[in-house]
Amino acid sequence: MISKKSTKEKSVSKYIFEIVYIAMFIAIAVFVGSHHEHWADEAQSWLIARDNNVIGIFRAIRYEGTPALWQLLLKFCIVLGMEYNQLYLLTTTLTVVGIIFLHKNENVPLAFKILLPYTYYIFFQYTIVARSYTLLFPILMMIVYLYPNKKEHLFKYGVLLTLLMNVSLHGFLLAGGFWLEFLIEEIITSRKENKKIEKDVKKFFIILTLLFICVAFYFCPASDCVASLVVLEKWYKVASGILFTSSDSIFFNILGVIAFSIVVFKLIDITNTKELIRTSALLGLNLCWITCIHSCSHHIGILFLIIISIAFLKNDLKTDKILYTLLLISVIIQIYWGISSSINDIKYPYSAGDAVSEYLKEIGIEDKKIIAVDYWSVQVNPFFEKNIFANFDKSYHVWTREQNNKVVSKYIKDDELDADIYVIAHHCYYYYDYKKEEKVVQTYTAYYEEQIMNKLEATGQYIKKKFDGNLFFKDVKFESTGIYVYSKK
Repeated sequence: MISKKSTKEKSVSKYIFEIVYIAMFIAIAVFVGSHHEHWADEAQSWLIARDNNVIGIFRAIRYEGTPALWQLLLKFCIVLGMEYNQLYLLTTTLTVVGIIFLHKNENVPLAFKILLPYTYYIFFQYTIVARSYTLLFPILMMIVYLYPNKKEHLFKYGVLLTLLMNVSLHGFLLAGGFWLEFLIEEIITSRKENKKIEKDVKKFFIILTLLFICVAFYFCPASDCVASLVVLEKWYKVASGILFTSSDSIFFNILGVIAFSIVVFKLIDITNTKELIRTSALLGLNLCWITCIHSCSHHIGILFLIIISIAFLKNDLKTDKILYTLLLISVIIQIYWGISSSINDIKYPYSAGDAVSEYLKEIGIEDKKIIAVDYWSVQVNPFFEKNIFANFDKSYHVWTREQNNKVVSKYIKDDELDADIYVIAHHCYYYYDYKKEEKVVQTYTAYYEEQIMNKLEATGQYIKKKFDGNLFFKDVKFESTGIYVYSKK
């Protein structure tokens, strides 16, 4: 028989371990975060929050294709006095909330409690890079912790699903999956037991349905919004990259797909109807959306989080050696990616926004006309109290055709080449061409940028300066968002 003293000593030891662990995580995250330069997407959300009231944020969000929870949270932090270069404090705090609920969950194996927060997506993409996705980990860990007793805590569960649906479109789909899975579970149970669904549960479904409709309505793209859907990766690279490989090799991708398929098959468990419904509802919508309809590479991390969450909801994760081993291998691989990306972020500028702003302040911008070329120039504006670009309607980029025509470089005409300063963003992706068997730089804006730069240089009136920005995805350079500045002599 275990004595009360022994149990108390274990509880104290566990408590001390968790405090030390969280303190170490905060120290590492703050160190890496303090070296991170915020790029365009981070700047866009910050500026929407900074330069709008709450009503203005909801108006602006219709051009962003995402709900407003992140921008509203940023607004709250800005009102409290948080500076742009302190964003890592907010994201670190949110991740720590996720860690606390991860450690509170007795169904999670110790190895995952220790290693998971340092995986690539959770640590780097969602803690160091400050975007709305940083909210997914803490909200999901709270949902997973509450999930076994959700019927006893319907209000809390409803609040968490409401928060989740307001994070991003992916969060919206995932919240819908939790709602659908719960509904099917209640229908099956009521039929088996030949009784009606409880009134409180019915109210839960009705209120959540109304909230889904409201959220879908308010962030539905405006009629004049310039929107595009693009799948950047082949389906097998997405499936493999969720858990295992970042290789361009088809052979390793095939191995990754096989391993991923085993994980999903183990999560589905066709012998268990409840787990089959849960996995299909939670994973299916986002997997279809990201694989077939629209994705960026960092969206793959959302699927990783979903799979990990489903695994934590299983009662037999600790005893299912195959699933446990495959997920642990995935976590270890991702820790390598997280370390690699963090080192690259420390060594190289992630974006050019702060360096460009310092240069502009040195040369002076008072009473000068400044033209921004392309969306990625927006990363400069947070370092100034108000919009500095003559061709921006707002401090941030508004995705309307009219605004796009003013900013995208191909629309700048000869008679508009009269500004004192040009901030010209240079944006490109790096990808592997399987036919040529080589890395290729896919540049979206270079042709128009070169036209403008050649015209400016032909006048002999401008000094040219280049500032580098490099986005590293996992362990490779994936995207470049450098900036050229042309200023009159």
